[in-house]
Amino acid sequence: MNPILNPKRFPVLREVDERIVVALNEAARIKKYTRNEVVFQKGEVARAIYFLLAGKALFQADAGQGMTVYLGAVRPGYIFGWSAVIPGHKHHHGVVCAEDSEIVEIPAEDLRKILEANPSGGYMFLRNMFQLANERLELRTDQLLKLFESNPQLQMLQP
Repeated sequence: MNPILNPKRFPVLREVDERIVVALNEAARIKKYTRNEVVFQKGEVARAIYFLLAGKALFQADAGQGMTVYLGAVRPGYIFGWSAVIPGHKHHHGVVCAEDSEIVEIPAEDLRKILEANPSGGYMFLRNMFQLANERLELRTDQLLKLFESNPQLQMLQP
């Protein structure tokens, strides 16, 4: 049998101890979302980590005056909802499906127990997750800098 969560499909699982991958698959629940369905909203307590199997999800934030800003997209093979690693942590943005999607959800408490039961294997998972977070941060920083370049009037906003 081929597990749903595997290193070939999800880079965050590369070099992760097989016991962790097996435990994640045992805790996994697949949920189908429709286009425009909200996965979670900003301010909600992080109750799960999410692995996108199919479809597309968007990070979104309220920019005020009724305007929603999309901060980035998640494609199959990637994860989101990393705040689930920290007990009681709240999401800093929302996620909505841009199209019909299939998402694997692992409850936050299960995730933490799995990682704590195997610290060395848990380290590899967290290292991979941090690497993805760093790549997203670099992308967002580049996007922000391009925004300033194309809108010089924004550069005047200084402390």
